[in-house]
Order: sequence, then C-alpha cells, then structure tokens
Amino acid sequence: MKKLVALLFGLLVVAAGFAAATTWAVTSVRGYNSDSYGYSWTEIGVKYDVQHPYTNYYITYRTGGGGAYGDHKVTGLSVIAEPNGAETIVTIDGYHNIISSAGWPYI
Repeated sequence: MKKLVALLFGLLVVAAGFAAATTWAVTSVRGYNSDSYGYSWTEIGVKYDVQHPYTNYYITYRTGGGGAYGDHKVTGLSVIAEPNGAETIVTIDGYHNIISSAGWPYI
C-alpha cells in the first residue's frame, strides 16, 4: 500500500511540474504593403508557450484593413483566415489588389 501511495504521489508531482512549467505570453504580428494606389495591413494576436513558441501557440484574433491614396477608391476588403495567420486583400478601383499578410512561424 505504501508503494502505491508513493507511486501516486510521484505521478502527482510530475503532473504538477508539467503544468507549472508552461508560461504563456501574448504578442501581435503585423504585416503591411502599399503601392501608388493605396495600402493594406494585417494583424494577428498570438498566445504562445515561452518554452515552445513554435509548437504550442494559439491565434487569438485576426484583423486587417486598408485605404486608397488620392482620387482612388477602395471597392473591396477581405480578411482571409489562414491556419497560422491571416491575409488581407484590398481592392482599389474595382481591379487593383494590394495584399498583405501576417503569420506565426511554425515547425
């Protein structure tokens, strides 16, 4: 019985050590692109494990936007979610696209 209690206690200590070893941090990753017609920007929020940032992370939000310069007009805006980031497509004057992206590196 003592061996069983010792074994269970040992497993509890190991499990608590693994749980306590995870330290989370948050950051944002931004991407930007522009030309003579206008600009596009993308941003993602990332919560990641400090010890294993490329294998243990979560994308918390994805957003994007853009605008036009001078007499040009924004006619479309799409923010496309990707597995490890996002892409923003700003359409100007109905035919010209400006694309920006932001992503989290992974292994």
